[in-house]
Amino acid sequence: MLRLLVVMLLAFAASAFAGPGSASRPVDLDRPGAIEALKDRNPVHHDKIQRILQGAQRLPLPSIRGWIQAQFGATDVSPPLPIKTSFPPKARLSFTLDEVRYSATVTLVGTEGKVVPAE
Repeated sequence: MLRLLVVMLLAFAASAFAGPGSASRPVDLDRPGAIEALKDRNPVHHDKIQRILQGAQRLPLPSIRGWIQAQFGATDVSPPLPIKTSFPPKARLSFTLDEVRYSATVTLVGTEGKVVPAE
């Protein structure tokens, strides 16, 4: 009985030290089949993520982070930086929904600017 009490106390202490901002194992949405698996496992997150990924492509870069936080209640939103020098430009976006950390590469088609050849 004492051993059970000690184990429960240690488990409680470990969860307390993890804090409210800790997320479960990260989900890489670029992994093949990850988004489709999410549709069955968590349809609410699947819907939000679809809208996040579509919206992040169209929005100006400085507003993406605040938009994701305000519209979807996401926390710990990492701004999509650094931007990869591809055409169109791409960036890695990470955010947390209900203690699950998600990350994906997004194409930034809404960014302003033009391609200028190097000299």
